[in-house]
Amino acid sequence: MEPLETYDDKIREVRIQKICLIDIDHDPVLEVIVWVKPYYHQPPPIFIYQILTKKTVYRLREAPAPGLLQDFNQTCLDVHKTGKAADMQIPSILPMERMLLTANYLRMKSHVVEYRSFSHIQQGKDTGYYVDLMDQPVFNEPDRNSCLDLQFVDIEDMIYGRLDQNMPEIFMVKAESLLSIYQLTGFNQIGLFNKKTMQTSVPTDFIAFVLLDNRMIHYRNNENELKKFRIDLGFLN
Repeated sequence: MEPLETYDDKIREVRIQKICLIDIDHDPVLEVIVWVKPYYHQPPPIFIYQILTKKTVYRLREAPAPGLLQDFNQTCLDVHKTGKAADMQIPSILPMERMLLTANYLRMKSHVVEYRSFSHIQQGKDTGYYVDLMDQPVFNEPDRNSCLDLQFVDIEDMIYGRLDQNMPEIFMVKAESLLSIYQLTGFNQIGLFNKKTMQTSVPTDFIAFVLLDNRMIHYRNNENELKKFRIDLGFLN
């Protein structure tokens, strides 16, 4: 696995917290979701890799960022201070033009974190990545032009499976009081995900995710009972 936070001469160990095997586009190549604990406050906590052979993995371009953005609490390093990052306001352009601008950054192996009104661009020594924060409901004001005071929320757990036998597989991430739900179905013309996402509140009696033998996702509650999630998945239709 290539280093993820290569903004200086230090080689930092990738701090893996959990992995989940997934299948995005139902081909012979499997993918794996890797939850990591970053050293800096701008890199996302989740990356997805394709397993090409027993000895070869390829990191996909897009990296999900579950949960809500938080105030920067100074417990992580700031890549802005390395001189390898800048926050750039985005002009009022069409979505296709913005996607082409993002594609150009990715061709230069940049790290691109895209907000509604600006993009955070960092340059490391790896193959780069993209994070989509266009629909974040907080810290995404139309006149915001910097992420100096922001950080990603700490993840508490994740799981991949189905909530209903008749629905597609999803992956769910718990971060504080929210569940972030992702359905990934393939890739667009610049290698980013075709995806559907939603966020919903964590059940008040939630203790832990449970994956059954039939790949159904349940949870264990505070009375040690196994329960189904009651979530409207109409957004997947």
